[in-house]
Amino acid sequence: MENDEKKVDLESLIVELKKYSINDIIFIGYYNPLQTYTSDVDEYFCYINEKLSNLMKNNNIVYLDIYEEIKAGDYLDNPKNYHINTNGYLKIANLLLKYLEKAWFNKIYLL
Repeated sequence: MENDEKKVDLESLIVELKKYSINDIIFIGYYNPLQTYTSDVDEYFCYINEKLSNLMKNNNIVYLDIYEEIKAGDYLDNPKNYHINTNGYLKIANLLLKYLEKAWFNKIYLL
């Protein structure tokens, strides 16, 4: 992702988001929607998530990695659908809530 078009697009998006955001920006990473966890597929998604994580870190954006959490659960129960099920979305919501609670606690109590 060093020199490709997607990185340029994401960097432009980050600039625009930062213009209008008064709070922290949280970027949620990718999960594998294919229900296939071969080493090639794992490497691909891990590579993308690592590059995104670095890009977000370099731009002071919180990166929420959901890959392993979704992979470990039973959230892709319909082979004809690339979307996670309701429990998968609840898992992501709970991960986000956990981050927000920690951030709020640190902001309030560790000033």
